[in-house]
Amino acid sequence: FYAVGMMGTVLATNLIEFYLFFELMLIPSYFLIAQWGYGEREKISFMYFMWTHIGALSLLAGILSVGYLAGNFDLSAVAASVGGIAEIARVWIAVAMTVGLLVKMAAFGLHVWLPHAHAEAPTPISALLSPAMIGIGGYAMVRLVMTLLPSAYETISLSLAIWALVTMIYGGAMALVQDDIKRLLAYSSVSQMGYIMLGISSAYSMGVVGSMFHYVSHGTGKGILFMTAGAIILQTNGLRSIGRMGGLAAKMPITAIATIIGFMSILGAPPFNGFISEVLIFAGVFQAGILTSSTPRLVLGVLGLIATALTVGYALWTIRRVFFGPLPDHLSTVREPPLSVT
Repeated sequence: FYAVGMMGTVLATNLIEFYLFFELMLIPSYFLIAQWGYGEREKISFMYFMWTHIGALSLLAGILSVGYLAGNFDLSAVAASVGGIAEIARVWIAVAMTVGLLVKMAAFGLHVWLPHAHAEAPTPISALLSPAMIGIGGYAMVRLVMTLLPSAYETISLSLAIWALVTMIYGGAMALVQDDIKRLLAYSSVSQMGYIMLGISSAYSMGVVGSMFHYVSHGTGKGILFMTAGAIILQTNGLRSIGRMGGLAAKMPITAIATIIGFMSILGAPPFNGFISEVLIFAGVFQAGILTSSTPRLVLGVLGLIATALTVGYALWTIRRVFFGPLPDHLSTVREPPLSVT
């Protein structure tokens, strides 16, 4: 049902249908965390449910408003008749939809649920939550807000770009100081959603294409990383503290190689797919700044490029601490996980 919810969301052609599938993602994932998660799983799953459901209600307010004013909930029909809606109403509808979707993306200030839910979810669910589910918020922003309400989207796009930059910096800085390996990856996802938001906020084709490709590249890279983190936790009898790891490349070479590939992808190292998506994102941001003669957009692009150093920092620092250096005595018996895990 969780996978069905995600598939239905991206295939929906009607606003009500979209919302139903959007909420369908939430229900099975809540029970998956509450039943098979770690730590205070019941409390964390409830917090996750409440945060994302409240965000969905903001989205629903925008959907019902635009559907009522346009006289139809079919996406193609709304796109054809939305021009008859007053501009101020379109802006407020765009804001309601965007805020709801930013909760799903765990943008800065609306991210409180994500580090807990992703860190304490079972590993296979973390590998779906972080790469696949939260990025759907970015996809929906392009398909609903940008496509249906283009003029209103242009009005709020600069504010979204600033929010994106803050999300990138905050998520990267928090990832850099984490000791729990799964919590580090969770904050990394917050930062990566900032990249997607930044590309979308450019409102130019190259930046938007880059953001959607980054959804895919982040999904592949972060999916690998959550699965390798789960393998490490499994083989070390539940150890999650990065500070107590080290030298695991000699004991788990396949896991080490997979982890390096995952981190190289999300930090945007060539020739991995994350490099291509980030190049497109920043090309779109600078294109928007140059073609509109917008100094703020150019400044945001430069600061965004500088912020990528945080991703490089926590990625390389984590690889160094987990897989290289002296092997602690309590990890001397660690072995590569069985083929069923690999």
